[in-house]
Amino acid sequence: MPLHLACSADENYHPVMCHVHFKGGFAYASDGCIMVKQSLAYMSIENPEALNGKMIHRNVFKEICRCSSAVATPDGIECTKNGVNMMLPFGSCDAKPPNFDAVVPDYEPAGVVKLMISPVSFDTAAKCLYSNGRDRINLVFYGDGKMIKMSVYDYPDQFALVVPFHVNSY
Repeated sequence: MPLHLACSADENYHPVMCHVHFKGGFAYASDGCIMVKQSLAYMSIENPEALNGKMIHRNVFKEICRCSSAVATPDGIECTKNGVNMMLPFGSCDAKPPNFDAVVPDYEPAGVVKLMISPVSFDTAAKCLYSNGRDRINLVFYGDGKMIKMSVYDYPDQFALVVPFHVNSY
C-alpha cells in the first residue's frame, strides 16, 4: 500500500514524520495534515511482527511497494525486485515517534455546516487506504473544523484522518 504518500516530505522540519511507523499490528503514516492507520494484514510483507516498534523511511517504503516479495527481518526488509534480492534498512531518527492514536477522535460524529479541505490531502488519504479495487470511501464528520475520518467499508482495520482548514479562514 502506498502509505509513503501520507508521510512528510520535509526532512528538516519533522524528520520523524518522513517515516512509516509500525506498532501493535498497524502501520502509521502522517504529514501533519493527514494520518493513516492501517492493519498490517492489508500489506504483503511477510513476518510483519518483526516490524513492531520500527520505522521505514518513506523512500524505502516506496521501494518496498515496487518489490514482488518482502520479508521483515530484525535488520530490515528483504525484498525481491525484478529477480534481484536486496536488503532495505529500517529507518532511524533521533526524535520520538508521535503518539498517532492520541489524535483519533473519541467524540461522536456531528453535523457540518461549512468545511474547507485540501483536495490534495483528501486524494492522498484515499490513495493510502487499502480498497482492493473498491471505489467508495466512507466519510465520518465530527463537526465544523474537526477531523474527517475516511474508511473503506469492507476493510475496517484501517482509516485515514484529514484535518480541515480552520473554518473561519474563508
